[in-house]
Amino acid sequence: MQDKSMRRLLARWWGWLIAATTLGSLVIGLRFLAMAEPAGSAGTLLFRGVMMLGHLSSLAAILLLPVLLVAAILPRPRLVIPLGVGLSTLLLLSLLADTQVFQLYRFHINSAVLELLTGGAAAATFVFPVRMWLLAASIAMVVVFWQAWVARLAWRQVEERPRLAAGRPLVVVLATCCVAYHLTHAWAAAVGFAPLTRQTALLPLNKPMTAKRFLRRVGVHVPTVESIASEPGSGQFHYPREPLDCPAPPQRPNIVMIVIDSWRFDALTPEITPNIHRFAGGAATFEDHWSGANATRTGIFTLFYGLPGTYWHSALGERRGPAVISALLQQQYRIEVFRSTPLYSPELDKTVFTEVPGVRLTSDGSGAAEWDYDLTRDFLAFLDTRKLEEPFFSFLFYDSPHAFALPPDYQQPLQPTINGPANYLTLGKDTDPVPTRNRYFNSVHYVDSLVGQVIERLENDGLLEESVVIITGDHGQEFNENGLNYWGHNGNFSRWQAQVPFVLHASGVTAGRHGHRTSHMDVMATLMDRYLGCRNPASDHSVGRDLFEPGGRDVLVMSGYGDFAIVLPDHAISVRRHDTSVVDQRWHLQEHRRADPAAIGAALEINSRFFRTEWVTENGE
Repeated sequence: MQDKSMRRLLARWWGWLIAATTLGSLVIGLRFLAMAEPAGSAGTLLFRGVMMLGHLSSLAAILLLPVLLVAAILPRPRLVIPLGVGLSTLLLLSLLADTQVFQLYRFHINSAVLELLTGGAAAATFVFPVRMWLLAASIAMVVVFWQAWVARLAWRQVEERPRLAAGRPLVVVLATCCVAYHLTHAWAAAVGFAPLTRQTALLPLNKPMTAKRFLRRVGVHVPTVESIASEPGSGQFHYPREPLDCPAPPQRPNIVMIVIDSWRFDALTPEITPNIHRFAGGAATFEDHWSGANATRTGIFTLFYGLPGTYWHSALGERRGPAVISALLQQQYRIEVFRSTPLYSPELDKTVFTEVPGVRLTSDGSGAAEWDYDLTRDFLAFLDTRKLEEPFFSFLFYDSPHAFALPPDYQQPLQPTINGPANYLTLGKDTDPVPTRNRYFNSVHYVDSLVGQVIERLENDGLLEESVVIITGDHGQEFNENGLNYWGHNGNFSRWQAQVPFVLHASGVTAGRHGHRTSHMDVMATLMDRYLGCRNPASDHSVGRDLFEPGGRDVLVMSGYGDFAIVLPDHAISVRRHDTSVVDQRWHLQEHRRADPAAIGAALEINSRFFRTEWVTENGE
């Protein structure tokens, strides 16, 4: 009976420890708010308060759960209370450290930062004066003593007053905040209400609930195009860094950008892509060109924004389109999008083309092969109806290689081959990759036949002399070339998944092959400087440089849907959510090689360059 009574007392003490830790977390959390954008409205401000109460109390409860488990097994105050003090102190100190990281880089502590702190590279990257270290140690000691005093006070109150009237109402308030936060965010994410959804980036380990698919399934209208847009420049995403200065040049060239999903670097050959290969013979071909990603969402993002895909969520949350689209609209270009799969998956309609009115969202047909055929037909029809005096920007995005898709009667030149899309469940280390890879190459061959129609039409209409034509891929496709059982993409950032062909044809560009390293992040910097007359330096809107400028790309930041990597000429630093590792070019682990602190520091700077470091009021203060 004594143990049972002690368990009850310790459980109540645990609840009050959570409340006290939540209060301390809220005080520390004010540092996050000090670096946040102005709330803008009372509703947004209320949401912030509910979010902080709901998330920080949940975080405290989850991280202090071991204390309750120990109390249930060994109900000894001398064991449980110090454990609670230690864990709650660790949480508060971690939050304090995270606020400092967030202030510097506008993202929270991740494995790259932990690698710097624990891998011996911190001293080379973070150079702080002794006074600052002493201040940090003093703050840590204050937090430790404070938590110890609070824990002791809570235990004394629980012993003297086993039932405190405020306990249950406090639990109800915190639980209500938690539920209200997640439900409100689910609604805001579904309708695209950016003033609320972008608030979640303020707090660490924050993964609020979304319910788009569920709401669609139960009949709730979920818009696919932004219905409630945020004001430009209102968020923490400081892009571009300076207003664009892009007066229209005397001759505005048409721009045709052709992107082939999953088109990897070795699939530009006379056998696989005869039409594009012939076209490349009269154009500039970049043979060491890298996407900024291993997946479509971030691959297209890096191509249009000239930024790493780590900025994707900021651009999406603030509905911030790329600088190049703004420049094109200012110069009264007609912008036409011909996308195979729906434009809202991923949300290119809310990022890349968010400023383009009436953008085409889908193609007709059933499956990628028919969609690709339809977008080609529609582009050719557009050429028939366009105003000759109006320059145009056209984006053609083919999907068949991603889906291994082909028309039923298409003659497949590469044999042997499988008879349909790849079944990834049957692929393993010992699987012969040739038939599956040949099916992929055959789907690229099919897209080449469609791109050939586009090229032929541009040639016949005399448009090549007055147009910039770009042909590339969004990312690559792997078939276990590295022997690590990777099939497809979004698995690593080796050349098979991240290196893509790149062909540029334009008046005045000398045909030839370029062997220096380039990336998608160089493309828009080149277009805006050479062809759109922008006077801004590339650093105002990109981390890239002119494609034809050799050198200077030793550190490439690449990203997928959850991870990113720092890719260097002879190795890479793979940064996952919970670990950082060094790998060679074939993505084999280099256990005895340490991550280069200079490379990590450069990547962190790239990943934070386009976030605001201070807020400016309407009065310029």
